[in-house]
Amino acid sequence: GIYVGDVRNPLALNAAANGVDAVLVAVGASPSDTPAVAKAIEVDGVENTARAIYASKGAAGQVVLCSSMGTTLPSPDPRQGGSILFYKLNAEASLLAADVNSVVVKPCGLSLSPAGQSDLLV
Repeated sequence: GIYVGDVRNPLALNAAANGVDAVLVAVGASPSDTPAVAKAIEVDGVENTARAIYASKGAAGQVVLCSSMGTTLPSPDPRQGGSILFYKLNAEASLLAADVNSVVVKPCGLSLSPAGQSDLLV
């Protein structure tokens, strides 16, 4: 199922994660959010979600984090994510150090162009 809620609320996450084997975390702070709110969503929210899955399934729980490209840029342009990317990087590190199976997906170069019009550089 799909859970739409506030990742800053651990009690609600625990209830939603009950019996769940895996979760995809796709959170996103807004550029208009204060730094404290952005951190609460991007870092604390991911940590809360990992804890909820761990409480449900222990180390067998699985978490997929949809992050962002550019998280290692030293000073990203606000139009490219700005300081939010720093919080996403912290969430990536925290999740990968957690005691659950996890993977970070970093979609990049997405566009609305017709298919086959761009090269994928790896």
